[in-house]
Amino acid sequence: MELRLTAAVVVTVILLSQPLGAETLREQYLNTKSAGLTKVYSDYFSELEHLRQTAASAGAVEEAIAIDDEIKVVQQILGQIESGEPLIHIGKFDDSQERSSGNLRAVKNRSYERIREALKTLDEQYIRRSGEAMQIELKQQDFEKARLLKEFHDELLAARSSGREIDLFANSDDWIEVKGDWKFDGSKVVGEGDSELLYQGPELPESFTLTVDIRVKSGVRPRIYLGEYTVSNIDPKKFVLFPKQKTNLDKNFYSWDHLKTHRVRISYGPRHIELYIDETLVEKHVEPTQPVKRLSLSAGDYYSKGEVVFSNVRLRQGL
Repeated sequence: MELRLTAAVVVTVILLSQPLGAETLREQYLNTKSAGLTKVYSDYFSELEHLRQTAASAGAVEEAIAIDDEIKVVQQILGQIESGEPLIHIGKFDDSQERSSGNLRAVKNRSYERIREALKTLDEQYIRRSGEAMQIELKQQDFEKARLLKEFHDELLAARSSGREIDLFANSDDWIEVKGDWKFDGSKVVGEGDSELLYQGPELPESFTLTVDIRVKSGVRPRIYLGEYTVSNIDPKKFVLFPKQKTNLDKNFYSWDHLKTHRVRISYGPRHIELYIDETLVEKHVEPTQPVKRLSLSAGDYYSKGEVVFSNVRLRQGL
């Protein structure tokens, strides 16, 4: 059963005319999702293997390594699907910014777009079916079955909305000025001096993607504190992720410029963290992580009391 989530799966489900209970619907939903995702990711894996072989044969070292990194990600995802672990999917990559080769970018975009559309179709189908079954049970006054169906229905509605981006600067009350001088101006905040701005809004999810645009007007120590990790700098003007892996102490950094806006993107999950600057992968740790209890921004410290513009600070549940 393929989750292209095309006609074949959807029509098969629609043909079941009798309303089903919540557990039966849930089982059908999860089985269809698992089988379909396995097929899509397996196809993607095969395409990547072919691309890696082609790149290696052509002597394209950087491209072959980038493809190999993506293969490892897909292997991990397939393992999660097989073990029944919760899985949150990556959205479409930006063609204008993704650093990888045109071939890898095209395959990556096509595969992830296929996954997103497939999941959207499946969720919409089961939202409708669970809603209809719930109404039938209400009319028959079987309130326990209706309650269970409503729980499943609400879960699907929540899953549908989980991929939306949230503007973390939309409510200035979600932030506390720990020290320094901070000025809010719509979707951007300007920090000055030895400073820290601490996020106190809703709890961050287990897996998320955080993006922050940083423009350093003066100073050399802009920072983003994220749980046990820090997006920091080493002189002169290089972004890094601390703590660094022991094997990467002398590499994996990204040079930045004053008065230029740089986009920081952090992909964070229970088993990994990735740091991208201007869509270039700077650092990747595959290791157990802790739920993030602290998110804060800093424009400088005692050594370098800078001025930094932070803007477009957005959070999306999922990777």
